[in-house]
Amino acid sequence: MAGLGEWSGLEAKLLRKALRLTLREFAAQLKVAEGTVSKWEKRGADIHPLPRSQQLLDMMLARADAEAHQRFTGLLSQHGAAVPLGLDGSGDSRPG
Repeated sequence: MAGLGEWSGLEAKLLRKALRLTLREFAAQLKVAEGTVSKWEKRGADIHPLPRSQQLLDMMLARADAEAHQRFTGLLSQHGAAVPLGLDGSGDSRPG
């Protein structure tokens, strides 16, 4: 599974929702402070997690089941974000 490329706070929030995790659970899995995830979510597309967190977000996405991938793709589309290669089912990246 390909990664998202560069994650923003918006995409991190949408992944958390797609995985159906609380902010606390999501932060724990990423091994970051809850305040860090909260900051990402508040700043949305204007913030990009550090490279190590980007890698962990890619790993979480790669480990997600098919239903979580569908939820994530749907949430990305609803927010007008580009759906990454391999997630949209068509083989190309497109805006939602």
